Amino acid sequence: MNGPMRAEQASIGARGIDTILTLDAVKCAALKNTNIDFVVRYLSSLSAAEVQTILSSGLALFVCTYADVWDGNGAAAHAKNLNLPTGCTIWLDVESCGDLTADDVIARVNTWAYAVRGAGYDPGLYVGCDCKLSSAQLTTLSVDRYWRSCSYVPEPSVGFAMMQLSPGNTTWAGILVDVDVCQHDYRGRAATWIKG
Repeated sequence: MNGPMRAEQASIGARGIDTILTLDAVKCAALKNTNIDFVVRYLSSLSAAEVQTILSSGLALFVCTYADVWDGNGAAAHAKNLNLPTGCTIWLDVESCGDLTADDVIARVNTWAYAVRGAGYDPGLYVGCDCKLSSAQLTTLSVDRYWRSCSYVPEPSVGFAMMQLSPGNTTWAGILVDVDVCQHDYRGRAATWIKG
């Protein structure tokens, strides 16, 4: 790393990947060599050593929960344990909500967002398939940023700050990933990533 971790507004047009795989120095170098700018890793499986490896490679980092893990206090505590800088976006992955009603999802997302924001982080929402919410309902949530999955999903009226490209589950630099692009939402806002 070039210095202490810091939260910065993501570069518009930056290309990245999200993956469930743990990234080592070799994988990070391979991604960087294919002009990848950032990675998204799942918060509860992320270690401090992997954070350092990612940032030391020159890649930026976003963190995300696993699907439908509604514990905002747990997400914030894990981010604090990793010394992630306040202000960075933590994404809540909402998809395949099963028997939950839209009202259940709204209440759970908002409770999660209040806890994450209360700990100093920026709550964002990954809008996945079967999230149970309409465009209007998404727009009323207490999150600050939205990330669109590669599935057909409703769009909040404020738009998306990050887009997952189709097709999903592709191989990039020998790693199974989804590919993502950062952009401004309709308010002119970008998500906030972690840099080293």
